[in-house]
Amino acid sequence: MLIRTFKSSYLTQYILLAVLFLILYFSGVSSSSIPDKHVEPLTFFPALDSFLHKSAWIRYPLSILTTAVAMMIINSTLTKFEMLPKNTLLGGLVFLLFWYASPQVPDAGCIIISMLLLVIYFYFIISLYDQEEPYDKVFNAGFLVGWASLLYFPSTIFFLLLPLSLFVYRVSGWREWIISFLAFITPFLFLGTWFFWQNDLTGKGEAFIKPFTHISLPHLHPDTPAYVYLSLLGIILMIALLNIRRKLNTITISNRKRFNITLWWLFFLLISFGFSQGDQILHASLMGIPMAGILGFYYAGLRKPFWHEWILFILLVLIVLTRILS
Repeated sequence: MLIRTFKSSYLTQYILLAVLFLILYFSGVSSSSIPDKHVEPLTFFPALDSFLHKSAWIRYPLSILTTAVAMMIINSTLTKFEMLPKNTLLGGLVFLLFWYASPQVPDAGCIIISMLLLVIYFYFIISLYDQEEPYDKVFNAGFLVGWASLLYFPSTIFFLLLPLSLFVYRVSGWREWIISFLAFITPFLFLGTWFFWQNDLTGKGEAFIKPFTHISLPHLHPDTPAYVYLSLLGIILMIALLNIRRKLNTITISNRKRFNITLWWLFFLLISFGFSQGDQILHASLMGIPMAGILGFYYAGLRKPFWHEWILFILLVLIVLTRILS
C-alpha cells in the first residue's frame, strides 16, 4: 500500500508518485472551480492572475511544473535535515495530497507561484539551525517571503516564522534580525516605488491592508466526500500531533527545534484562514507544507500501518471524487 511503498525511494516509487500526481491534477482540470469574480484577487499582480486564469496553455504547465518542483524540494528538505528517514518519499506524497485537496488548484493563479516561494522559504528557515552568521540564508528567506506576500497577501503572516526561527534557534546576533526585516520589505520598496510613480500607492496600500483588517471567518461549503475527508483528516492530524509531542524528547535537539518551527507554521496557517477573503478552500491547500513534515514523520514511524494504509487510500479516493464532482 501507499505508506509501505513510499517509505522507500526506488524508481518504481517515483513512477507511482508521478502517476498519482497526474491523476490528482487532471481530475480537477475539468471541474467547475472557476474563481468567484466578486472576490478581489489578493495580489499586487491582478493582471497576471487574470492572465493565468484565462490562459490554459500556460496555466496548466505552470501548475504542473511548480507543484512537481515544490514536491521535490519539500521532500528533499525533510530528508536532508533528517526530519524524515533517508530515501523516503512520504513527505512528497503528503504534500501532493494536501495541495490537490482543493479542486481550484489548476485555476489558482498567483498563489501557485507564491506556494513555490513559500516551500523554498521553508527550506531556508529549517536550515538556519546551528549556522554561524547565516546572513545569506536569512536574507534569502526574508526576500522570498516578501515576494510570496506580494503575489498572495495572506502569505505575509509567514514572515513571523523567520524572527521566530531566530529566537528558537537562539541566533542572538542583531544583524540577522535586522537583515530579516530589510530583506522582507525590499520587494515592497521596489513595487511601492513603481506604484508611487503610477500615482497608485494609496490604492494599492489599502488593497494590501484590507484582508488583514476585514477578517472573514472560514465558511467552507464542502460536499459529502469532502465532509468525510475533513473528518478523517482531523482525526489523523490529532493522532500525529500527539505522536510528535510524545516523541519530541527522543529525537535530536536540532530536529526538536525544527519540528517546533513546523508546528508554528501550522499555527500561523490556521490564523491566516481569516485573511483569505472567501478563498478558504484554496488557502487550505497550503497546509501541504507543514503537514508533509508532521504526517510524514508520523507515517515513517509506523511499524504496523495496516489501518493507516486504508485510511490514506480512502483519503486519496475522496480527494479525487471531490475534484471530479466540484
